[in-house]
Amino acid sequence: MPPIVLQTLRPSSVVKLGGSLLDLPDLVARLNKLSHSWGPQPLLVVGGGEAADLVRAWDQRFQIGEQQSHWLALDSLDLTARLLTTLWPRSWVSRIGQIEECWLRNQYPIISPREWFELAAVSGAPSPPQTWDTTTDTIAAWVAGLTQARELCLLKSIENSQSLEEATEKGSVDANFLQWISTPVRWVNLRTGHAG
Repeated sequence: MPPIVLQTLRPSSVVKLGGSLLDLPDLVARLNKLSHSWGPQPLLVVGGGEAADLVRAWDQRFQIGEQQSHWLALDSLDLTARLLTTLWPRSWVSRIGQIEECWLRNQYPIISPREWFELAAVSGAPSPPQTWDTTTDTIAAWVAGLTQARELCLLKSIENSQSLEEATEKGSVDANFLQWISTPVRWVNLRTGHAG
């Protein structure tokens, strides 16, 4: 995955939708209200929510191991991404080569994180560790850095802390997040609409 290829994408923002927000009955209305603030070329990452929790339960029950569980968890992100496209047809699960076409159609591309990790493995590019300490918060931060996005927007179910360091300590973002963030962060509690 040559970085220069990804840097030509230049999303206006990488938007991470927390999987816990997928239970909001008015999720689409909230996203429509907020989406104007993402710029003309947002790139979305959808969290795993209950689907990822199921993989965690499997790992505990069957002792699958973190690396194998990580790949299963990445597969669960495709499920939640497809749920979002079902609810919100303006979004579309896009392979890397389809992202710009998606923008041209005035749609919001959702990445398939497995593809990004597979390409990183083939090219030898750095990628976040394949452990339970890597969630879609870190994946979104990594993607924002690779593509040189102007902003990372975290859509969460909770208010922001005083700092990202404090958010990490509280578990509001995962333990690897600070090592991968290189982009300005905007935090939005989508349940209340409050930006911090």
